[in-house]
Amino acid sequence: MIINNIQRFNLIMSLIILILNFSLFLPLTIEILLTGGGPFAFGLLLLPFQGIVHLFLIPAFFDFINNRNSHSFKWTNVLGALISILWSIIVLISIESYPTLFLEIFF
Repeated sequence: MIINNIQRFNLIMSLIILILNFSLFLPLTIEILLTGGGPFAFGLLLLPFQGIVHLFLIPAFFDFINNRNSHSFKWTNVLGALISILWSIIVLISIESYPTLFLEIFF
């Protein structure tokens, strides 16, 4: 099966979204929900942003399953990958200041 450049690009963007969501964002969302947002429930303020990143799982999953030449999925996955990468940088910088949460999520 020959994969052209657009299909390869869509596949890479879908993988970025899927890997970041399942390795970082879903465990963090579950942790926020289980702890009730932490002290003073400030963690609950992150949930709307986490929800936006989780919504990009839908087109990424469909594009990963049906790898086709779809321009709408391409632009949705590019936007989702950029937002996911930006949000993961912000989250990882803030998590490093809280080493116990960092250790709970990754180890």
